[in-house]
Amino acid sequence: MKRRRLPPLNAVRAFEAAARHLSFTAAAQELHVTHSAISQQVKQLETWLDMHLFMRQNSTLALTDKGHAYLLELRQALDTIDIATQDLQSARHNATLTLSVLPNFAMHWLVPRLPSFQQRHPDIRLCLLSGTLPLQQLYESCDLAVRPYGHAPEFQFDHLCGADMLPVMSPAFIRRHGIREPADLQAAPKLHITHSPQDWPRWLGSLGLQDRLPQEGMLFDSHAVALQAAMAGLGALMGQTPFIQEMIEKGCLQAPFPHRVQTERTWYLVSPKGRLPHKADCFRRWLLEQARGPA
Repeated sequence: MKRRRLPPLNAVRAFEAAARHLSFTAAAQELHVTHSAISQQVKQLETWLDMHLFMRQNSTLALTDKGHAYLLELRQALDTIDIATQDLQSARHNATLTLSVLPNFAMHWLVPRLPSFQQRHPDIRLCLLSGTLPLQQLYESCDLAVRPYGHAPEFQFDHLCGADMLPVMSPAFIRRHGIREPADLQAAPKLHITHSPQDWPRWLGSLGLQDRLPQEGMLFDSHAVALQAAMAGLGALMGQTPFIQEMIEKGCLQAPFPHRVQTERTWYLVSPKGRLPHKADCFRRWLLEQARGPA
């Protein structure tokens, strides 16, 4: 077997951190060493390679062309080591997969399907977080995320499902307000989602109708909470498929009018680009199977 010619690995770590931050101070804080230690380790690596990796101009730090190329290769190598270590530890201990998912998607799409994942991967423990942090911050504490958007060059987006919208309401609400045709909804109490203010005007407008009470009705910033309010008879809600199907099947809600309007929302599984750890790859494969539906 060919003998590997490896540089000093502590120096490699110091260089990668300094190159990523373009700061010896930030690299020192990350690796819990002194600024002087980072400087010495980078100098050691440059001496070993017999080339400059950084350009130092006044108080700024920049990579040379060779330093930039070296950084890209080292990142992949260190990521591979990190993932291999996680996989090895996961094989010995119960692996915990942390997933960031918004409440509505979790409650009405994901959670009912999770028994299938647990049966297939009993060794992977799931941790579901419902926070709304930006993706760039999420991956400091999460492995994967589900989000209703798909534009960020540093991440991979796997399509899960789209959504149509149609009015849903409780059986008691239908009786109390005499809802027999779409026009009856014009003056009926309605529930509104703060981030989707055009849902009711779009649906009614597609039928040539208007909302006669556009400034009235309860407001919610969560579709999941609004669904609970609809089941309590507080108003009619512009429900989104596929999140309302289970409640309609149970009779908690009714959709008296089949007319649907397509929403602009598409749900994606979002992951960092590159090779995923074993636990994340297992979840991704399973989730995409669920999104495709029965074979």
